[in-house]
Amino acid sequence: MSKKQQQSKYLAWGMILLVLVLAAVLRIRLLEVPLERDEGGYAYTAQLILQGTPPFVGAYDIKMPGLYYVYALILSIFGQTTVGIHLGLLAFNAATIVIIFLLAKRLFDSTTGIVAAASYAIMSIGQTVLGFSANAEHLLLQPALGGVLLLLKTIETPKLKNFLISGLLFGIASIIKHQGIIFAGFGGLYLLLSYINKPHDKWKRYIKEYCLFALGVIIPFSLLCGLFYCYGLFDKFWFWLFEYTKVYSSPTPFHIGMILFADSAIAIFKSTPILWAIAGAGLIFMFSRKNNHGHGIFMAGFVAFSFLSICPGLYFRPHYFVLLLPAASLLIGITTGSIAKLLPSYKKAVVFLLIAGAIAHAIYTQRYYFFEASPNTISRRLYGTNPFPESLEIADFIKKRTSKDDTIAILGSEPQIFFYSGRRSATPHIYIYPLNALHKYAKQMHEEMISEIEATQPKFIVYVKVHMSWLARPESEDRIIQWFKEYHKHYDLVGIIDIPERGKTIYRWNAQTAGYSTKSEYWIRIFQRR
Repeated sequence: MSKKQQQSKYLAWGMILLVLVLAAVLRIRLLEVPLERDEGGYAYTAQLILQGTPPFVGAYDIKMPGLYYVYALILSIFGQTTVGIHLGLLAFNAATIVIIFLLAKRLFDSTTGIVAAASYAIMSIGQTVLGFSANAEHLLLQPALGGVLLLLKTIETPKLKNFLISGLLFGIASIIKHQGIIFAGFGGLYLLLSYINKPHDKWKRYIKEYCLFALGVIIPFSLLCGLFYCYGLFDKFWFWLFEYTKVYSSPTPFHIGMILFADSAIAIFKSTPILWAIAGAGLIFMFSRKNNHGHGIFMAGFVAFSFLSICPGLYFRPHYFVLLLPAASLLIGITTGSIAKLLPSYKKAVVFLLIAGAIAHAIYTQRYYFFEASPNTISRRLYGTNPFPESLEIADFIKKRTSKDDTIAILGSEPQIFFYSGRRSATPHIYIYPLNALHKYAKQMHEEMISEIEATQPKFIVYVKVHMSWLARPESEDRIIQWFKEYHKHYDLVGIIDIPERGKTIYRWNAQTAGYSTKSEYWIRIFQRR
């Protein structure tokens, strides 16, 4: 390596270090944003894992179990707090930024890599993709993109073990969230297409390579099945991931899905409009062989499969779009590099100044979110009256009045309270809204939850009167509500939390609850066993 090449290498890594520092600085104020209910569920299940209780014993959910083990890793390294979880997200996000740089560098050049990494860093923190929240999408990108990067390297310089390792990385992504299998599908298709231009007399080796890749994809899920079989939990594992999911997660009607897509896409575009416009231009530049270094097929496939990864169920929730951001970032890098090649040397810097300006604009348009709003304000603005800030005070109240052996029950879907308080749920049904969906298991699940609460006799019961915590429909089973009208006679009212749509939450504890009438339709009542 020449001295000039070494200098370029050090300069490139210096720029990536600056990007990582910028991302960390922007995330520091977001570390204390209260956990939302999905984060709370992941954290509580991970907390149980660290205590020796496997998934599907103390908590039921329909997420891939690999996610809980990733959360357990984060909790063990960074601590069992909100800040600890979001520090883990910061670390995972930093790893993704570096992988995107390496991926773009291998496909194109270091300059494209720097632009792509910087673009991803800013877009992935954005409020419109809930970038402060440690959702599964952030956590599956490292193995998925790592699998892509290693596969590209292995196609160029084949080593049998690397086909297996690449497949393993895709397989790990798939057990963190189902969408990981879509990225594995992209890897498998691209590997298959790569054989077209290779000598046809080595087909036996190609079959071996492909089988090793496929084996790698399969191994993580197979190990997961074996693990739960050894635990004696395979039936529950299979039920919650596949049998129940078939009746609970029914696809959204196409026309509704398109409305949801438009709502999320427009909001995300408005938060970083210049960057998304540049990414759109990249859809044209990526087909120019002169500008894409012959990787047009790769980019077309990667963009297409990345888009497919946000489509399952046609829900198009804002955080799903995180899976599209690596492809968008590469397109931004392609556009920047392509335009720079069309300009004289002395004008190339202008292009990169424009990119810096686009990133600065993205930060400026979200300045309230990045620099002004408090963590609780961010939560309230993005999640409305969902009781995520209130969960911290509720958990603190309960923790001070219970021992580690006491259980609590929540009539609602607020598992973050279990995590914050360090107290176990009286029932594995930590989310109540799945029980209110219209399916054949609803009545049975209501009866299970009731019997488990009666058998455990939790010290505290938290009743949440917030629609998003129940997602009840007129036709929903209401057995638990009717049961609690009678069962709560065994408990005293010790807390009322009144959550207005605007203004400060009102807290009333113990004797203060006497005669208090809630002013909002959104409230929480806390009951203590007599």
